[in-house]
Amino acid sequence: AHVRVEQADNTSQALTQTQTGAAINSGSGSLPTDAEIEIIKSRGVVAPVVEQMKLNFSVTPKTVPLLGSIAARVATPGELARPWLGLTSYAWGGEVADVASIDVLPALEGQKLTMKALDGGRYE
Repeated sequence: AHVRVEQADNTSQALTQTQTGAAINSGSGSLPTDAEIEIIKSRGVVAPVVEQMKLNFSVTPKTVPLLGSIAARVATPGELARPWLGLTSYAWGGEVADVASIDVLPALEGQKLTMKALDGGRYE
């Protein structure tokens, strides 16, 4: 989980308030560090859930534009569809990826990886 923290520029607000004499309400009035502390706390709660639910990675099939989506809709789930037009390097429907975990070298963490289905339920 990634969180973006932005710090407001209070100097321009103070200048505007001084020039116009108008009171500007900036919300709760809490310090920016309070928000940062809450974000850090929430990451401590969210991170274990992300790990447990295995939401820290995704699997996306490589499909031929237009034809791939049509083929996937007419395919039987769980049964690999035969490649159209001899294009065997693309997904044509019926693929299922149920990945419990994957261990990679630290250098590969955060990198996109390609998983290739082989015969006998093996992958490369």
